[in-house]
Amino acid sequence: MTAKIFQAPLVVQGESLTLALWRLMCCLFLLFPLTSFGQEETEYDEISVYFSVQGIGGCEMPAAIYGQQAYLSLTDVFNFLKIKNIPTARLDSVEGFIIKEEATYLVDAKNYQIKYQDKRFDLKPADLIRTASNLYLNIDYFGKIFALNCRFSFRSLSVKMKTELELPIIHLLRMEAIRKNRASLKGEISPDTIIKRDYPLFKLGMADWSIVANQELQGASSESLTLAIGSMIAGGEANLRLNYTPNSNFSLSKQYYQWHFVNNNLKILKQVRAGKIFRQSVSTITAPVVGVQLTNTPTTQGRSFGSYTLSDFTEPNWLVELYVNNRMVDYMRADASGFYSFEVPLLYGNTELNLRFYGPWGEERSKEETISIPLNFLPQNEFQYSLQAGMIEDGEQSQFTRAKFNYGVSRSFTFGGGVEYLSSQASGGSIPFANMSLRLGSGLLFSGEYNHAVSSVGRLSYQGASNLNLVLDYTRYVKDQVAINTNTIEERKLSLSFPIRNQNFSTYSRFALNQVIYPSGKSTRAEIMFSGYVFGANTNLKTNAMFTDGSQVNVYSNLSMAFRLPSGYTFSPRLQYNYSQNELVSVSVALQKKVFKKAYLDISYNYNFTSETSTAQIGLRYDFSFGSTSVSARRSNNKTSFSQSARGSLIYDRSTNFLGTSNRSTVGKGGIIFLPFLDYNCNGYHDKGEPKAWGLKLKIKGCSKLTMNSDTIIRAVNIEPYKNYTVQIDPNSFDNIGWKIEKKIISIEVTPNHFKRVEIPVSVVGEVAGTVYHREGESKKGIGRIIVDFYNSDSTRIARTLTEADGYFSFLGLQSGSYTARIDSTQLLKLDLIATPAILPFTIKRTVDGDYVDGLELVLHKPKKEIPTTTLPVVEDRACLIQVGEFELKANAITVQNQLKETLGCSAVIVFEGHLFKVLIGGFEGIKDAELLAPKLVAMGYFDALTILIDEYGETNKSELVNRGLFAVQLGAFAKQSNALALQSRLAANFNKTVAVDYEKGLYKVRFNYFYDRKEARSFVLELLDQGFSELIIVPVFRKLSF
Repeated sequence: MTAKIFQAPLVVQGESLTLALWRLMCCLFLLFPLTSFGQEETEYDEISVYFSVQGIGGCEMPAAIYGQQAYLSLTDVFNFLKIKNIPTARLDSVEGFIIKEEATYLVDAKNYQIKYQDKRFDLKPADLIRTASNLYLNIDYFGKIFALNCRFSFRSLSVKMKTELELPIIHLLRMEAIRKNRASLKGEISPDTIIKRDYPLFKLGMADWSIVANQELQGASSESLTLAIGSMIAGGEANLRLNYTPNSNFSLSKQYYQWHFVNNNLKILKQVRAGKIFRQSVSTITAPVVGVQLTNTPTTQGRSFGSYTLSDFTEPNWLVELYVNNRMVDYMRADASGFYSFEVPLLYGNTELNLRFYGPWGEERSKEETISIPLNFLPQNEFQYSLQAGMIEDGEQSQFTRAKFNYGVSRSFTFGGGVEYLSSQASGGSIPFANMSLRLGSGLLFSGEYNHAVSSVGRLSYQGASNLNLVLDYTRYVKDQVAINTNTIEERKLSLSFPIRNQNFSTYSRFALNQVIYPSGKSTRAEIMFSGYVFGANTNLKTNAMFTDGSQVNVYSNLSMAFRLPSGYTFSPRLQYNYSQNELVSVSVALQKKVFKKAYLDISYNYNFTSETSTAQIGLRYDFSFGSTSVSARRSNNKTSFSQSARGSLIYDRSTNFLGTSNRSTVGKGGIIFLPFLDYNCNGYHDKGEPKAWGLKLKIKGCSKLTMNSDTIIRAVNIEPYKNYTVQIDPNSFDNIGWKIEKKIISIEVTPNHFKRVEIPVSVVGEVAGTVYHREGESKKGIGRIIVDFYNSDSTRIARTLTEADGYFSFLGLQSGSYTARIDSTQLLKLDLIATPAILPFTIKRTVDGDYVDGLELVLHKPKKEIPTTTLPVVEDRACLIQVGEFELKANAITVQNQLKETLGCSAVIVFEGHLFKVLIGGFEGIKDAELLAPKLVAMGYFDALTILIDEYGETNKSELVNRGLFAVQLGAFAKQSNALALQSRLAANFNKTVAVDYEKGLYKVRFNYFYDRKEARSFVLELLDQGFSELIIVPVFRKLSF
């Protein structure tokens, strides 16, 4: 089908020229209608885009789309980048500086100009879009003028910015990252809540048990039982360990008991020990000491200023735990030869070391004696002491007393001294002593100790680059001294250790030379050791050489290796070779295998060529949840023996009726119980009727094992006491967005032999949503960037939010109760708009999942211009003042007063009215003069500043108050406060408005607060009159202001 086109001549024959031109112009107008190039409201769309900056991050940013061109909100971009910007009240211009104060800029929206660093850039009218709440700039000019290059993606509605400038936000983020990194290295995380330890009068908590039995075919058998009980008595840790062997008599000297009280917050006395105490003595004491120890040394680990290498040998593959000041700081498994090495932190203050050893067949050993590190530094001007007194269980009831002190002269020099007394005759009586520690340079430390009439000790240590350690020790004993059980005259030691790393191996190497001088001669021992991984095998090679006067040199080596084989096998060969006799001394092999999930099989064989003896052993160990058990059989020198062992522990918490088990020792350790609950009223306390909360997730720094029962209780067990553990709660633990965790980082001090109960409140909050419209004439549409404030029933602002581009707003985080939504008064003043309604009440109900209130509507519009019946003075010519804020405490008002003077240079006065201290700024000629200060107050965070007009006599004009919420309706005045409070309670129960009691001129006045103007107050008065109230008075809130 062919379409026909109607053709008409533009000029008709015989027609006048004027008429023909008129016909031609009409046709042109019909074909090409006029287009308006002005920016109509429908020509651009306000949206939100994702704005990101390379190396910083991103956020949602207000934007405008005009055709295919994107515009960004200038103030929002600069706020995100931390660039100073000060907009005018009507967004006519924005000024500030970028990075440096001399790099000023001015965006002039009236004249379409941008001035930056003494250069002027002219803009087209289409390059700027100014709305009631935003000033948008074409994204191209961010790069052309400010070197903030932006790229807009229409498909993803995102803007990516790249810049070479060192923006303020980059500097702030870098400094924040440095501070966090330093805090992380120091273990410093700022907690939201700090929970101190408990001091219960009596509480049972932990118990350890072990049973060991040995039998020999055609020989004797033996059994031993151990029971350890941990409790809290009179606020202190009380530990008791009983050892019983059926074939021997019960002896009190073989038992262990101690009461340990700790309070690191005290100054004079921080620790008390009673019972069997750890002995630090110059004299040789082999029997236990029963007595008391007092000290002001804290249990908390101080700042480390270096490290001390502690190495020794135990049984192969035994687990070794290192305790510093009664706290486990490290653990490791000994290598194939039994060698272990720790880098012990050198701490400010006294350092006590203890080692505990755990064998594969239930064996447990410990070095109860304190290992004293010779280096001891204290912070400058700090004094520490330790007093010990007791009786030695040596059969002679010898008395032992020791007093010791240390003082930090400077950061690099500490000296100390004391006296020791032992009543036994062999000790030589009293022994005064002195010691010192001196830092000579970077990595070079010296320590010395003098024990009168006994010995002198000196040590020089150096720690260099690549973990090189050199230690020189020298000890000289006084001739014929009897305090120390030795006949040695001198001891000289040299130790050099350093790591060796290569592509195929990583070893710890040590060279040691020890020389002991006796009255009859001297003995020298040299040792070279390499321990580490060689081609993936755990290897230890140690060569010893013994040189003794009058004897042949004896040189021998021990080689131990451990290979990991397929299917989970570990093969460990060992041999000893004597170079002096040129013969192989012994060979042994061992094979370990994890046969079940928690079962371990161990087979070993050893043959000694010198004695022509052999030993074969097979054993099986199984780790249950309640304990660890093992059985083994051994054949040596034609004798067969068997061994069985079992050990475990019990954990008890009375508050939750919990009885648990563990296969590790728990006596002396602590625990934490977390009980999450739904905090309906958000008061932080577990009230009656508030149920448990499911799904809480958390982690504890330094604790890897957490258990969660079906009753929502989370338990952390077997953790070190007297230590502050940082608990980090996952804020996204719950599927319900209405469940919120307010305190996400908690610091908890652990109590020994006790479960610390920590209740975690989970706030149940509601969400409110609505829309803010802008009405012009008969049309109404959503408006963005409007501040919506939320007030509780006490008229206290508790939250605020911004509307989106379409006017929609929402806020999640309101607890159950009555609230009102209001538009920010300062912003309304700047925009010259009013809100209807001025106050919008709503209620958040109490529910398990959190309430949701939607459909709130607030409409902004221009105030109606009322024609006055009488001529009034021009408002701009009236004097006025600004109320910056009102406070219950005068100190807060003084702080704001000083801040205004320092920041803005203006003087403010403080007026006490209605039980509040009000900060006021005066001296303005009119409201326009006061408006110039409003943006600066907003920039300082004073969003609720009020402007008050004053008449020529200096009193507040009661009919010309500029802002809303300035009138109250008074229902009564009483001489007794109880009568006023009774009326207040009755009114609060019947009306959804704030009822306040103000004390003025000796009377308690009951008032409804607040109303926008007198008209609104009069409407409410009519409502009250209908309900029977009389003698109602409308009073302005701001009256009787005096300066």
